[in-house]
Amino acid sequence: MSMQTPFAGEIPEETRRLVEPLLPADSVYRLVGNEIDKIISDKDFLDLYASEGRPAVNPVVLALVSIFQFLERLPDRAATEAAVLRMDWKYALRQELTWRGFHYSDLCNFRKRLLEHGREWVVFERLVAYLRERGYIEERGKQRTDSTKIIGLVARLSRLELVWEAIRAALRALVDADVSWVRKQLPVSFVENYGQRRWDFRLSKTEIRRRMSEAG
Repeated sequence: MSMQTPFAGEIPEETRRLVEPLLPADSVYRLVGNEIDKIISDKDFLDLYASEGRPAVNPVVLALVSIFQFLERLPDRAATEAAVLRMDWKYALRQELTWRGFHYSDLCNFRKRLLEHGREWVVFERLVAYLRERGYIEERGKQRTDSTKIIGLVARLSRLELVWEAIRAALRALVDADVSWVRKQLPVSFVENYGQRRWDFRLSKTEIRRRMSEAG
C-alpha cells in the first residue's frame, strides 16, 4: 500500500466554524486538532509504505484514532464509528463534517504495520508523552503508559468485540434456521445478552478477562 493521501494541513473551515465553539477550552480534541503538527506528521511514516500501490488510509489519521480509542477504551469498530459520528473527533482529525471514515480493519492492519517495523514508539510514546505533559493522561503510580500498554489494551478490547460479534452472528443464524428451537433450548438471558451488539467498552483489565471467560 502507498501513502498518497496527505494529512490535512489545517482544520477545514466549516468544521472549525461549527465545532470549535462547542469544544471546551481544555478539550483534548481541540488541542490535537490545533497542535498535531508539533507532534507527528506524514514524514514519520514514509518508510512504512510503498511508493506505489493502492492508497492507504492516512497514517496520522489512524494514529490519532488509535490514541482516541485508548483514551475512551473503545474497540476498533466503535472507534471507527466514533470517527464518523463525533464532531470533536472530526475536528481533531481535520476532516470535513461529511467525511465517511474508513473500515475498522484498517486500525488492526495499522498496528501490525507499526509492530512489524518496530515503529510503534513513533505514534504512541511521542503523542502520549505530549498529552501526559498537558494533563490529559494520568500516570498510574509507577506504571508506564507506553506503546506496549496502548496496543495491548485496544487489542484486548477488539478481541472481546470479535467474540461478542461471533456469538451474535451464530445466534442470528440459529434464529433464522429454527426460532422455536432457540426459544426452547437457550436461556432468555443468553438471547438478551448476545442478541444485539454490545457497547460496554469502558472495562478494566479484570472485567475484560471476566467478560471473555463468560462469553467462552
